[in-house]
Amino acid sequence: MVEFLNSRDAILRQFLSTYASSPEIQAVRDDQRFIVFSDHHRGDRGYSDYFQRCEKTYNAALGHYLERGYHLVLLGDVEEFWEFHPKTVVSSYPLTYQLEREFFEDHRFTRIRGNHDSLWKNPAIVEKYLHPVFPGIRVLDGLRIRVAGEKPVTVFLAHGHQGTFLSDTLDWFSLFWFRTLGSRVIHPFKRKYQTPAQSFALREEHETMMFECAEAMNQGPDKIILIAGHTHHPIFMSQNRVQRIRETAEILRARGGKKNRKRLAKVRAQFEYIKADFGLDELMNRRSFYFNTGCCSFDDGSITGIEIAKGKIKLIKWTDESTHAERMILGSEMLSAI
Repeated sequence: MVEFLNSRDAILRQFLSTYASSPEIQAVRDDQRFIVFSDHHRGDRGYSDYFQRCEKTYNAALGHYLERGYHLVLLGDVEEFWEFHPKTVVSSYPLTYQLEREFFEDHRFTRIRGNHDSLWKNPAIVEKYLHPVFPGIRVLDGLRIRVAGEKPVTVFLAHGHQGTFLSDTLDWFSLFWFRTLGSRVIHPFKRKYQTPAQSFALREEHETMMFECAEAMNQGPDKIILIAGHTHHPIFMSQNRVQRIRETAEILRARGGKKNRKRLAKVRAQFEYIKADFGLDELMNRRSFYFNTGCCSFDDGSITGIEIAKGKIKLIKWTDESTHAERMILGSEMLSAI
């Protein structure tokens, strides 16, 4: 089963709709801090549960951010409902949910839904399985954080599947297909469901759409920074568009093969088009408004996320060092400089 993308305009319309309907937090104090994590894909602790190897690292990170006063934003696909029942998932990770509850009780917690935990769209399901842990919580489509300063910035957070065909338009079908048939085909035969998180070609296509949507959202006077998840691929704006295209071309050349040559031709055509449109010098210095959190389900037990604090945005990585977890900064930039 392969994910299909709708047109750029359709995806942009859906993002703009989500942006308009999202609640806004006014971040006016210097001590207001946010940590954004996504794509845990928590399951039943079985062989297809991708979060269990990251549990210790993630819980250690939560302990750090609890004590530092951060507001925790979970950006979707926290639970893996395409395979597992909500009751099974919530009961499998009591320590993790208890740590998140500490944020909630201190009014420093926001849940945003993705395509794999889209069951939270149903208020009855939220009430039955999520309210016992987080009483009265709402699971949102998106969130806006208005960061005050000499040059105010709006940070828009959404999972990133908005406008896609099987993950958004027909998300109910994807859940039904995977639960009734897909998991029986994929796991026993080691096949993969083709989404931007597993397919390099789909990821490249999806990320191109995301960069373009973020640029389109910044045609007015207000600066809007888009933070998403979904692809499991961390992206920081210091990697400009030219660098990203060149790195993609190098990967495709190294891989070789007929399919990759076709993709390489498409990437080269894209590069020459935007170079002619903007000019290489301008393009090299052009800043991107799109960031990606990565995920909390990497095979090596590491997790990535995005911090927003004291006017800065940072891409961070937490690693499992066997006896403890370590935090490292992969990228840092002033919001006003974007």
